[in-house]
Amino acid sequence: YAAEDGYGKAMIGGAPYFMSHLEKALKAKGIIPVYAFSARVSMECEQADGSVKKVNTFKHLGFYEVN
Repeated sequence: YAAEDGYGKAMIGGAPYFMSHLEKALKAKGIIPVYAFSARVSMECEQADGSVKKVNTFKHLGFYEVN
């Protein structure tokens, strides 16, 4: 679909044992596969009752192109 719609890149992700096959198929069509990457940001927030709540968020940092 990416090639038919004129895209030069496609973000992929999922089961690792499928990704190499998908990378090869995209490259064969002239599409550059990319993976998103992020950083986990963990914060501990003290609550009004004195307990501590741990909050994890993921900050998007960019894309990694497969060559």
